[in-house]
Amino acid sequence: MATCTPFRKPSEFNDFLGQMFGTLGEIVGSPASRLEKTLGGIPGKKCGTIILSAEELGNCRDSATMQFCANKLDKKDFFGKSDPFMVFFRSNEDGTFTICHKTEVVKNTLNPVWQSFNIPVRALCNGDYDRTQINFTVAIDFTASNGNPSQSTSLHYMNPYQMNAYAMALKAVGEIIQDYDSDKMFPALGFGAKLPPDGRVSHEFPLNGNIENPYCNGIEGILEAYHQSLKTVQLYGPTNFAPVVNHVARYAAAVQDGSQYFVLLIITDGVISDMAQTKEAIVNGAKLPMSIIIVGVGQAEFDAMVELDGDDIRISSRGKLAERDIVQYLPMAPSDFEQQTRDILCCFFDEPYLETDSPTDDFDPVKIATQLRQLGDHYDETVIKPLMHKVQHAASGQAGDVFTKSVDSLCNTWVAETPGIAPEKYLLKATMALSLYMKKNCLNLTTDIRSAIFNILNNRLRNWIMQQGGWVSLNQFLALTKVLIGQKLSLLVPFSALI
Repeated sequence: MATCTPFRKPSEFNDFLGQMFGTLGEIVGSPASRLEKTLGGIPGKKCGTIILSAEELGNCRDSATMQFCANKLDKKDFFGKSDPFMVFFRSNEDGTFTICHKTEVVKNTLNPVWQSFNIPVRALCNGDYDRTQINFTVAIDFTASNGNPSQSTSLHYMNPYQMNAYAMALKAVGEIIQDYDSDKMFPALGFGAKLPPDGRVSHEFPLNGNIENPYCNGIEGILEAYHQSLKTVQLYGPTNFAPVVNHVARYAAAVQDGSQYFVLLIITDGVISDMAQTKEAIVNGAKLPMSIIIVGVGQAEFDAMVELDGDDIRISSRGKLAERDIVQYLPMAPSDFEQQTRDILCCFFDEPYLETDSPTDDFDPVKIATQLRQLGDHYDETVIKPLMHKVQHAASGQAGDVFTKSVDSLCNTWVAETPGIAPEKYLLKATMALSLYMKKNCLNLTTDIRSAIFNILNNRLRNWIMQQGGWVSLNQFLALTKVLIGQKLSLLVPFSALI
């Protein structure tokens, strides 16, 4: 038998409010483990009621350190600025909320910065990290501006050697978020494509083709559905965000008791076509339990995404401001290797006499570009010219693919004739030889071919270059590669006759 009273000993510091008797089993066995009983013990007086709740105590000794700030809060005081503070509530198992922390009051400011504080996770959520369920949805841009997926210049190109930009963005963000989704079953949508069999344009289609059940099992399941969609849909347009934002908002509107939160990841390559409609959808969604992450891939302008982010200026629609900032824009930052490769290509296509003040032990794109020129500098026009002729006369948009095939053809010839040298060395030399010929004789093709060269270096040769120590360590290696390949080829015919 358990006795529950609100006091141990009457004293000058407390008053007897009443008493009730009950068992622990009564409390635990009540709906949602919440028992409400009438207090008694004072004759002729109504003592009110007491509510007792039971919750399994989590064996968690973690603590959380937090710090918050705010920007441009509404002015609430009549004469001066506001005196803001924050109150944190924990969600109870019965759906009610209990205050677990209050910050200090920051006087007379609309841009407060509160002191950091430490709170036991047991006090915050009883050590239950899974109390609010995260629902993660992905939306992928299938508009034609991404380029033909069958061409290596496309952001949707399925390279056998490395994931494309969309897949990398999905894994980078999704693998973090998925750990907060308990069932790891994610709706995956596409927008901006023509769907089979009638060519209908859709801005809200399931990647797995199942309208009734668009869920994919984990990030790998989304990737599988994404790759399958690329084989069946036709990239089209325009780039409309509003349909997928409204799609998630409909689900968020149906669950507003704090038990679920919805995160929409949009991966896109650039300019949005339905800005007004998207702003309206975001403003409406700002009062719902949802957030939007926009990841930009490729080299297009993303000014509209920065505007939707709303960090500096809160977005509005029809004169109505968003209640909160629910959008976060993340440009897909290139890796160090990727950025170094771009820098090297910039120098490669500049004049060879460019100099640099970089220390010899640091990454020096000018010196590496010079070594690459020297590696590909000796070539026989009778071998190179027919290959580049095919590139020059390729159909519109096909020059990059034809260039890549020409590189492979030249590389395979050398590998067959001179075995014993790593094929990656020949691939690098063939790429540089054709690139240098193009630079000297077909300058008008530079823009079309440059991305194909980048894909070879950044994707197909990346692992091999990293095994040599990366671009930073490749200066001496390139010189040695040039000598070794030259010596090996010269055993068959004069070096200049082959390259």
